[in-house]
Amino acid sequence: MPLVFICLALVISNTFAGSRTYNANCTLVVDGKTYMNGKCFFRSYKDSDEFDDLRTKAVCPNGLDYEDPRMNCSMAELTILSRGIFGSINRTPNGIASFCWNSGGGMHAQDCYEGLTRNGACWSSNSAKSPYRKGGTRIELCAWK
Repeated sequence: MPLVFICLALVISNTFAGSRTYNANCTLVVDGKTYMNGKCFFRSYKDSDEFDDLRTKAVCPNGLDYEDPRMNCSMAELTILSRGIFGSINRTPNGIASFCWNSGGGMHAQDCYEGLTRNGACWSSNSAKSPYRKGGTRIELCAWK
């Protein structure tokens, strides 16, 4: 359960952290379905990476965008104008990573999996494990500039 909150906090805190523009190309394939394949925002930190197709758009009742630091409404008050794909990779010292994303259109990156490994510009697993799903999930996220 803590993994979900860490991933959600990372994505939300970085979502509000300022201007984000396309700076990479990303592909995201989950169980054979392609969710991203093109321009994206990608940022790497010491122990994590974040990705976003920058298509999620939501506004508060006062008209301010949810990325505006002056936003003064809760997530429940937002009006969703468009849904996109975003999430994070959280790396461990042993080279295994967890992957959290918004499941193809949600407002929170709370669908998390463990057991991804890196090969070049990609993180993947043929059977990533989720505490909320039985069996394994095939995931591949690639990002390059």
